[in-house]
Amino acid sequence: MKTFISSITLLTFLFLLEVNPLFAQDHKILMEQIIKHYQDIGQSLSKGSTEEVTQHANAIVTATEEIMKLKNGLPKEKKKQFNILVKRINSYAQKLVGNKDIEALRTEFDVLSKPLIGYLNTFGSGKKYFIYACEGDMNLWIQENRKPQQDPYCDSPCGKIIKEIGGN
Repeated sequence: MKTFISSITLLTFLFLLEVNPLFAQDHKILMEQIIKHYQDIGQSLSKGSTEEVTQHANAIVTATEEIMKLKNGLPKEKKKQFNILVKRINSYAQKLVGNKDIEALRTEFDVLSKPLIGYLNTFGSGKKYFIYACEGDMNLWIQENRKPQQDPYCDSPCGKIIKEIGGN
């Protein structure tokens, strides 16, 4: 009986050790999906198109809602930061849904960029990302590649790398 109880205790302990890595894996996968949809929105805006913005913004809203349902094992202060960033990403993505005004979308995209950059700065990523700045007005955006895309905030190619994040 003593061996049985020891085995149950050991299994319970091992299960609890797995909870935090499961959260970390799930939330990181969802965040990578969010950043992919975010980049797709940026690509559309850089071409002056609003066609696929709602689809990608809805995907971001859905993914952030899934993240908010996950139990996480972060320390109290990190948990608070994480929750604030995810709620802001959700809220700002909702403002993109159904909007067809390219200038309004670009303004909201800039607002959405801030908590995503904050997330990458605070929690990192397994992938390497580049933070670009529009040289004219210093609006920021996230790119996965070093080669500059057309700026999502205007109709001309520009931008410079101001920071490299992730890849750890």
